[in-house]
Amino acid sequence: MPVQPVYAVDRSNVRPAMLNLALHGVSLPQVELADPATLLRDRNLGRADRVLSNPPFNQRIDGWGQGQFIAPPESSANFAWLQLAWSQLKEGGIAAVVMPARAAWAGGAEALIRREMVTLGAVLAVIALPAHLFAGTNIAVHVWVLGRGRRSRPAHRSDSVILVDARSVGGRSSERPRVLSGEEVDRIADRFRLWLGTSEEADESGFSRSVAYAELIENAGSLDPRTYLRTESGPGGSADLSVMLADFERRNRETSELGAELAQIAGAQDQLAQDGIRCQDLLLKDVVSGGPAVGGRSVRLLAGPSGSLVRAQDYVHAAGVPVVMPKDISNIGFIEDGIKYISEQHAERLDRFRLNRGDIVVARRGDLGRCAVVGEEQQDWVCGTGCFVISPPGTVDSHYLAAFLRSPGARDWLDTHSTGSLALRTISLEVLGMLPVALPDLDTQRSIGEAMASFDAHERRLLDQLATTRDIRGKALDSFLAR
Repeated sequence: MPVQPVYAVDRSNVRPAMLNLALHGVSLPQVELADPATLLRDRNLGRADRVLSNPPFNQRIDGWGQGQFIAPPESSANFAWLQLAWSQLKEGGIAAVVMPARAAWAGGAEALIRREMVTLGAVLAVIALPAHLFAGTNIAVHVWVLGRGRRSRPAHRSDSVILVDARSVGGRSSERPRVLSGEEVDRIADRFRLWLGTSEEADESGFSRSVAYAELIENAGSLDPRTYLRTESGPGGSADLSVMLADFERRNRETSELGAELAQIAGAQDQLAQDGIRCQDLLLKDVVSGGPAVGGRSVRLLAGPSGSLVRAQDYVHAAGVPVVMPKDISNIGFIEDGIKYISEQHAERLDRFRLNRGDIVVARRGDLGRCAVVGEEQQDWVCGTGCFVISPPGTVDSHYLAAFLRSPGARDWLDTHSTGSLALRTISLEVLGMLPVALPDLDTQRSIGEAMASFDAHERRLLDQLATTRDIRGKALDSFLAR
């Protein structure tokens, strides 16, 4: 049977979508390309009881007109997708939309939209989920539950939102995606059901809480569950200690299994090296000029903004855009503790210094060669003073290039060509561009890059376990003394 056209926003999904429709009995499947703005202008709105959506994160949009709420910034379509899902609902309808964690606290136009959605009663719940739920990315996500009209929520919940912090749930026995058990899914769902109910309490210490609009507004409209939930332990902390020990034992088993997988990965790379790897020897500046970057963005080798563009008084509360400084970079990723923020309006003025997924941020002083690869969670952050940004072309794997920059040979070369004191070495953009790079074919780069990323993930896990061990030691002492 023929149907109305189905719209796709990703060109690669058009043919699979047509095939899927045909397999389900649609004789003349029609799938057309569209963007979020086109979909929102569709006249057939307000017709769905339920909407489930996992849209692309942080994509740029053009030509977004005035919708139900404030127009989102062109640098990110996150709130365009939220508006689109909400606009499709009929009275009493409910939508669940997967969003990057940043959407819960982002500033600027997104903060204005978020506050307006809350005031209108469009947001019912925000659920923070753990990282590693999806293949190919370690980004932690939130699920936004939206409702349309008074029928979507009980009268006694007319001025509140339930926030759930489920970041610690889910088992993961390998580098495959994390899996939530049926019991864990039920636990999350039960919090929302209780919140919708009329008699039972929905709050669970450290896990869920119903937060009034007034408190949300006091916190700059943040919907990040971490802002409102704190774990409380009972007298002596013995129950809390038991939970921590059980979790620690599970993590130890997972780490052991991951260590065995890592040994296999290392063995495969060793065999690759024994077979011989042919490399081109190029200067970094020539590597970066080797063609367009992935996703059509420009390749670049760029120094961060001068100190006059980001001054000490420009930094704001955490509800803003993170600015990456050398102290925020480690050899296994970004360090968010202590990171500084600027307003969304200020970040828009520094658009050329915005970070994209796949960029490499390099420290220009201190421990030379220290760098980190930008993931989905760092999308649209700003490169700060004291750092360089490398946006490699599509012929270069970011994780391979980052691993090369961290290699002993590259670090020795950078040290030799640096200036400044032994305590604080510095390199210029010109010197970085002259770094000799050994560049194998793209498949080999990806293989090496994936192996190095696995080592990074393993190191992060070990550091987490070390921190947990220290926490358990403190909890154990408190528990023993309380007896």
